[in-house]
Amino acid sequence: MIKQQNKKPFTENTIVEWFLGLASALQYLHKANIFHNDLTPRNIFLTRDKRLVLDYLGFEDVLSEVRKTMSLRMEYPKYIAPEQIEAKSRDHRSNLWSLGVILYEICALSYPFNDDSLDELYESIRNWEYKNLNNYSEALNKLINSLLQANPEDRISLHELLQTLEFISLDKNRSSLLIDQKHLDHK
Repeated sequence: MIKQQNKKPFTENTIVEWFLGLASALQYLHKANIFHNDLTPRNIFLTRDKRLVLDYLGFEDVLSEVRKTMSLRMEYPKYIAPEQIEAKSRDHRSNLWSLGVILYEICALSYPFNDDSLDELYESIRNWEYKNLNNYSEALNKLINSLLQANPEDRISLHELLQTLEFISLDKNRSSLLIDQKHLDHK
């Protein structure tokens, strides 16, 4: 999908519509205590009617106290959250990190981290600082930044993500009010 775009940015309205659908799909899974263990672009499909569909639940994990900490099984480490790199406990917020990486990639038409080697990739993820994307609103930039917080406690919640996407789609000027200051003023 990104390769077919030929360096021409997607419209913000298209991106917001796509991510409303993906966030809703994640919400459905999380309400059933299902963690998507391989949330990457290769498991997101563009339908003929230009909607994104989340797929590939072959590596899903039902969240339980026993299985929250697991070894990394993802085929593409580029989308794993910092807490997964450090083999710390992970939960639904790790999916939000992955969604943030995918959102950035669709907006920028490029991957946000240095991935020359696995060590460089992990170091880049741990130390990354968000730089605004010029083609998009302040609200969408703040949203991406709030998803890509290294500390999972500082990451926007799925509920806040859905609210913000809905408001961006309705009124871009009001949407920045939905992401509280805690999520915006990180280093």
